[in-house]
Formats: sequence, structure tokens, C-alpha cells
Amino acid sequence: MAYVMDDRILEMPIEERYKGLWLQKYRFHRNHPQETVFIEQFKNSSYYTEEMARLTTEMMSRLLEMGQEDIRQGLVINLPLDVIYMMTFTVAINLAKMHIETGVRLSQEMLEAIAGRVCGSVLN
Repeated sequence: MAYVMDDRILEMPIEERYKGLWLQKYRFHRNHPQETVFIEQFKNSSYYTEEMARLTTEMMSRLLEMGQEDIRQGLVINLPLDVIYMMTFTVAINLAKMHIETGVRLSQEMLEAIAGRVCGSVLN
């Protein structure tokens, strides 16, 4: 998850930030299919402990704090961050997996449009 911690993206205005993070997440999972499968299997295994979940949350603390602040400022709809993640970034992962599994190719223009719509669904 550290691959999303790009200061250039994190410093952008909210709409561009969400879209940039979404596109970066999509590209990572599309370009790293083995890592994507491993991450999913590992997170759903008995080897992924509460301690590992805590460390992951700690590593992502800056991003989580930004998300909470966006909600407090009314920039993002007032839902739990897990729900916002499911509504946005899970779509990026699923589209990347579709690309890997079926070979369906989405143009950059399509990806930009999808990212804008998906991220726009959680922005006020």
C-alpha cells in the first residue's frame, strides 16, 4: 500500500488527489498481478494477524488522517473510510483484475473517465 504514498498526488486538490490515487492503484494492480493475488490470499489467510492489520493501518496513517480530515471539512461524504474505500479503490482493483484475467484493455481516456465518476461518487 505504500505505492500510493506519493507526495505529489497527496498534495493535489481533493478531486485530483482521489483520481490520482485511484489511477495509481489501478496501474499497480494491473502491472503486478502476482503481487495482487498474493496480497488477497495473504489478507484472507490465518497468517494475516490483527498485529499485521494494525501495522498496515499505522503505515497508512497519513492517508487515513487525510481521509478523516476531508470528511470533517465536508469535502467527502460522511461515511466510514472503509465504505469510501470500497466505493472507490476496490473498483480500481477489480478492473485491474479483469484486465489481468480477461485481457480487456481500457484506454487511458476510459480509465480517466471511470476514475472521475467513481471518485466523484464520494466527493461533496
